[in-house]
Amino acid sequence: MDAGAAQPGWWERHRQSHRAAELAKEEAAWDAQVAPVREMARLAHDWTGDPVPPEAGILGKPGERAYLVLDGAALIEPRRLPGHWQGGSQGVSIPIYHGVRYRVGSTKGTYVQGEEVPTPVDTGVVMISDQRTVFAGSKQTREWLYQKLVGFHHDPEHPWTALQVSNRQKTSGILYTEDTEVTVRFRLELAIAQFRGTRAEFAASVDSQLDALLAAEPRTHEGPP
Repeated sequence: MDAGAAQPGWWERHRQSHRAAELAKEEAAWDAQVAPVREMARLAHDWTGDPVPPEAGILGKPGERAYLVLDGAALIEPRRLPGHWQGGSQGVSIPIYHGVRYRVGSTKGTYVQGEEVPTPVDTGVVMISDQRTVFAGSKQTREWLYQKLVGFHHDPEHPWTALQVSNRQKTSGILYTEDTEVTVRFRLELAIAQFRGTRAEFAASVDSQLDALLAAEPRTHEGPP
């Protein structure tokens, strides 16, 4: 038999080359998906923040470590929408004299206050540290101390987080971009876990998410024929 006959033909070589390129793309896409979660797991275990940078424009407290400094964020506060009258009646108009009319039975109804909605009220810099989250804007400054933190909530549909503290009646929060959403939320949760002494539990939860992701890794290599 001719030795050249054992070599794959042009079409087979093209098919193998195309498949190899597809596998490379799949592996690159998978690596891009897994890499941020691997980095989160590393940070959750080993990282304890950085010194508060002077360029943040926020005076650090003794021993305070910054977990994130983000410019271009917004302060969110509740603002009430316009209200409306409900249940009013025009009544009955009775002619009296030369175009003068008297209205009987009219009521103004009940005034219903407008709904409170989260509204951006200022833009500036947000610093997340192991002691607090601080917003410093051109008009307003807000500080959420973790020792007074009642709870926090990430909005499931929009890139903002509400923080409730015991020394402030109304809940306020910070708005960021969709590009920074994952980073802001992760760093905030990590900083709060560091403050509360629950870092080990937080790191374990990140590990579990990474394990679940790795378990779902697609098979990119073909088996033996």
